[in-house]
Amino acid sequence: MSLLNLSKDLLKAIDIVIEVADSRLPITSRHPSIQIDFKHKLKIVIYAKADLADLDKARLLINKQEISYFLTTKSTKQRQKILTALNDLGASLKQRSLAKGYKHGSLKLLVVGIPNVGKSSLINWLIGQNKAKVANRPGITRAPQWVRINPDIELLDTPGVLKHFKFDPSKTTKLGLVRLINAYNIDELELATSAIDFTSTFYNESLTNYLGANNDISLESVAKKFNYLKTGGVYDLNRAAKTFLSDFESGKLGKICLDIDQLKSLADLANVTD
Repeated sequence: MSLLNLSKDLLKAIDIVIEVADSRLPITSRHPSIQIDFKHKLKIVIYAKADLADLDKARLLINKQEISYFLTTKSTKQRQKILTALNDLGASLKQRSLAKGYKHGSLKLLVVGIPNVGKSSLINWLIGQNKAKVANRPGITRAPQWVRINPDIELLDTPGVLKHFKFDPSKTTKLGLVRLINAYNIDELELATSAIDFTSTFYNESLTNYLGANNDISLESVAKKFNYLKTGGVYDLNRAAKTFLSDFESGKLGKICLDIDQLKSLADLANVTD
């Protein structure tokens, strides 16, 4: 069933669909209907927030048949490379149009992805200024807007292109850990415990470095680290959970790949953990 909510005229005008995913979740952060809804469009996948990701593992999980890039919008280092690639694709499309006997205007791009994955940040990064609204919560973009990247490229940023869908419960925790869904309805103690369990299993060295002298791997260890105490000398686990989740999401525990459990075999994992 299609989850697309875009007029036929707008869809027809689009030349290239840019899907934004999260480098820390190269599988889970992708919208399930992209391939169905845009099957006849040229597609590029941008894996954002690469500065926070364990790229050795993330690269094992991507579809090598797709045009894709890992990048961070905190740096403009790759910006010209992406723009050059888009210009080359635009020139190729124009040549095809001329060969068929009709003109092709500016290259029309559509940016799509799940809420809060970094669509607006990517647009601002491409055009070099803040025209698209950005916030660290889902659903900040409210109205469709065309923005011009350069004289030859226009880009459409619009909410609701991909209709909301119900996330698989098995993915909810992963998405909540990096704030790709509204995690406020998820118990923070459970979420933080899941983050500790995950880090202990796959990134134990990073976790032990974070906890320092504490040998016990638990929320209580986090409370001890920051001396979070309530009245009566009881450890404040709720405050510890908030801090740990914030540090986990912001990369203070190191670079991660939350989809590491999706690697095809233990051999794949061994190849990148030796």
